[in-house]
Amino acid sequence: MKRITFMLAALLAAGYAHAQNNTSTLLQSGGTNNADVTQTGLMNEAHGTQAGDGNDLKQSQNGRYNFETSTQTGNGNDAVQSQNGRYNEARSTQTGNDNTATQTQVGLYHDARITSTGNSNTSTQTQAGLGNRALGTQNGSNNTISQTQGLIGGNEASARQIGDRNSATQTQLGELNQATIVQGDGTPIDGDNTATQYQTGSLNSATARQLGGRNTSHQEQLEAIGDEATVIQEGGNDNYARQSQRRVSEGNSLNLARIQQVGNRNHAEQDQIGSRNDSRALQAGSDNYSTQTIGIGGSDDNVASVLQRGNGNRAEQVIINDENKQTIEQEGNNSRAYQYTNGFRNEAYIDQDGDGHLARQTQIGNENSAKVWQGASGQNSTIEQYGNNNTANVHQDHP
Repeated sequence: MKRITFMLAALLAAGYAHAQNNTSTLLQSGGTNNADVTQTGLMNEAHGTQAGDGNDLKQSQNGRYNFETSTQTGNGNDAVQSQNGRYNEARSTQTGNDNTATQTQVGLYHDARITSTGNSNTSTQTQAGLGNRALGTQNGSNNTISQTQGLIGGNEASARQIGDRNSATQTQLGELNQATIVQGDGTPIDGDNTATQYQTGSLNSATARQLGGRNTSHQEQLEAIGDEATVIQEGGNDNYARQSQRRVSEGNSLNLARIQQVGNRNHAEQDQIGSRNDSRALQAGSDNYSTQTIGIGGSDDNVASVLQRGNGNRAEQVIINDENKQTIEQEGNNSRAYQYTNGFRNEAYIDQDGDGHLARQTQIGNENSAKVWQGASGQNSTIEQYGNNNTANVHQDHP
């Protein structure tokens, strides 16, 4: 009987010691605040601070070596933190009223941070896998951040929003992906921006920077290895940028897409299917339009470039097959340029200086060259090449 009593006491002592490895601290000041903390596992640590009225905090930890802290200052804020695994760390800081922060981490080595300053902001972070990190910072009101990172990967997603009514959505599935969104510069009209990033695959990188108001950016990279997409919108409002990249065969795709917009109401789209393609568009001015499409069925090693300085210009580029190069340069207003290439190792070039020009180039075949220079105003040029090894040069009142 004494032996049984001794063994039972030893088991209870061991269980008590195990439970004591978890730490929880709560500080509440104000009224009608609610906090619920659940810890299961070993050496978990949770801290919560609520200052104000009507705040709600839920902390749940299951595993080992988890750490989470939440600070709520204001009224009607809601924070939910859940961690399942080990070496995870979650932070949530809310200053203002009616903000919502949700953090969920499943796996190893995660780090998620949410900081909201203002009112009615919503932040959601969900991570499952290995070595992920998500950062969300909102300074203003009525902003939304949604970050989701998939299974087993070293993903990193960062979103920073300053102003009101901004929306940032980031979804990454796979491994070693990186996505960054920056919206607003603190000026009174830097709100109402929307940025979306979706990546699935490996080694992808997407960057969106919007400084202004009512700008929109969409970036999508599918089954891509080594692709990079960048959108920079600054110094203007009502701009639109969309990028889509994916591969169609095994191996690295290594596509590069870049859009930079300075001004108002510019529109740029880039679609690339294949490997080692490069699309770049620079729009400086207002009401410019640019579309670039490479590889409808999959194409490799192509280059498409658009430069627009002025207002109301339009540029469209389409490339099918491999090793082609297209360039459009527009400096002036209300000019139009269209390029279509289907073949191998073709080159198409349009240079428009002045106003109201029109240039069309069509290439179907291989190793053709078409170049047009237009100056003054109101020039019109059409070049069509069918076959191989053709060369055409057109100069119209160009210095």
